[in-house]
Amino acid sequence: MSSMNGQRRLGSGTFLLLVILLGAFGPISTDMFLPALPDMVDEFDTTAAVMNMTLYGFMFSMAVSILLLGPVTDKYGRKAPLVICLAEYVVTTLLCVFVHDVGILIVLRVLQAIGAGAAMTLSTAFVKDCYSGAIRLKILNIVAIVGVLGPLLAPIAGAALISLWGWRATFIAPAVIALVCLVLALMLDETLPDGERVDGGLSDMLQGMKQLCCTLRSWSLP
Repeated sequence: MSSMNGQRRLGSGTFLLLVILLGAFGPISTDMFLPALPDMVDEFDTTAAVMNMTLYGFMFSMAVSILLLGPVTDKYGRKAPLVICLAEYVVTTLLCVFVHDVGILIVLRVLQAIGAGAAMTLSTAFVKDCYSGAIRLKILNIVAIVGVLGPLLAPIAGAALISLWGWRATFIAPAVIALVCLVLALMLDETLPDGERVDGGLSDMLQGMKQLCCTLRSWSLP
């Protein structure tokens, strides 16, 4: 199909906006608060190495969630996982605003990354579900451009927010964006019909990974 896939409550422009915003969750969750790290080190009375765990933990958790949530959404559909993960993202991001312990902040960032990974995964899935041909390529290019510009623009936006309202604003802003996406997701019609879903899902993916590891191991043997 070359256009929207039966969305009754979201127009094509609004749906595209949702896709673009979901694809930007990585930069807005990491690069936006980078300028705040020195201030956060002082406020949390910790070291830069410990504070950097808020980045490393986030990156690892997001990578794992992207890997696992793809098969989950292929089996159970797009809407329900998106709504759950966006709600989780909003809650954990807002909790980061009020936390005063760096250890708790690191844990919240790891949990926050699950929602961010789901958003980025489903951004691509929606393009696959709802567009085809030249339009799909055009939308994928737009998402890719956002992925390139996001890490460049997010720190600039973050620095502006910090100068006005402090480092906590770099968590409030992503939470607001996620809340907007959550409202749009609630209005979303499911884009993956029952007949197109995969039965195995995560279990098939894990089995495939096991077979791949066994194959690579056999290749490495003399």
